[in-house]
Amino acid sequence: MTEDAFAEDDLAEEGVVRGRGRTALAGRRRLPAAERERQIVAAAARFFAEHGFGGQTRELARGIGITHSAIFRYFPSKEALIDRVYEHVYVSRWNPHWDRLLRNRALPLEERLVRLYQDYAERIFDYEWVRIFVSAGLTGYDIAPRYLAVVRDSLIRPVCTELRAHLGLPDPETVPLTAREEETAWALHGQIFYIAIRKFVYGWPVPADTAPVIADDVRMFLAGAPPVLRACLEGQGPG
Repeated sequence: MTEDAFAEDDLAEEGVVRGRGRTALAGRRRLPAAERERQIVAAAARFFAEHGFGGQTRELARGIGITHSAIFRYFPSKEALIDRVYEHVYVSRWNPHWDRLLRNRALPLEERLVRLYQDYAERIFDYEWVRIFVSAGLTGYDIAPRYLAVVRDSLIRPVCTELRAHLGLPDPETVPLTAREEETAWALHGQIFYIAIRKFVYGWPVPADTAPVIADDVRMFLAGAPPVLRACLEGQGPG
């Protein structure tokens, strides 16, 4: 099918009235390509959040008001569309400032963690973010593993490193991090994320203001993690 044929299909489903050899838009205007692509990606994020990745792109197209073939003018496959949704929902919301904040030892560790996770929660406590993430994990799409690798490298391991520095323990270049240490940081991360799971997956009420709850979670982490880290490092000193 030619480019013109795709365009003709698009107009037909967007409410085009034909007459006297010319076309006139009866419904929505013809969108520029970049705007149409953004529309498809935003609609796909909502669609996959509601229906999971088993949802058919034909239904997605019907909901947008374009032809099924029009989607594949912009995305050669469903997987390519899902990759673009990943960038839209996850990559675009990642704040590179978190790394600088976490490593800023001029601030108390508690303050750094509270500020980081309060901002993190503001960005990810979102219907589409949470439900797509869970659906990807259940259906085998690589959105969840890709994102968790970023979390591990940019949050979990740096949190462990900063906690060691806070406690006066050897840095990971001297004594490598242990899996058990990383699990303590995952526990904090998961505790905060579970608030979003309760709200957007289970439909369970959560506090309207999560900021003090997150601050409490950080304080509990900092109270409980030190003896765990010290136990992990027993007998693992340099030399």
